[in-house]
Amino acid sequence: MQDLRRIVFSNEELQWAFEAYARRMPEFLPTGKLLSCVPVGQAGTESAVRIIMLTDEGGEKKEAELIYRGTDVLQPLILFCLENNVMLPRDGRKAFLVVDASANLIIELNLEFDLAYEEAPFRSEDIDNLKNDSPDKKK
Repeated sequence: MQDLRRIVFSNEELQWAFEAYARRMPEFLPTGKLLSCVPVGQAGTESAVRIIMLTDEGGEKKEAELIYRGTDVLQPLILFCLENNVMLPRDGRKAFLVVDASANLIIELNLEFDLAYEEAPFRSEDIDNLKNDSPDKKK
């Protein structure tokens, strides 16, 4: 069985993720002010994040455009989720993908179950018993 999860980030959340990651890893972004953070790409092309920074090089303020891909985008997105209590499975494969002009964190889990009772399927009484024993019914 495969479990596929998708966490969609707004552009504001994407920028917060990059800013928070840069505070922890100062060498991640050039020194300056992050002006914008926009996901770029479409189905069938490589997904990326375009960043516009206002830098101060030698006393001269200048806009710089940077492109981040792959793990350079995943790290800020994962940190954002951890800092905002968004549950992420530790073992899931994680990928960054732009879908409908939004940044997406894709998590894929392969789940395997051992079916110990394959030959004895659930009866309708078994299902009724499960419903009756639910925590909501015991309150």
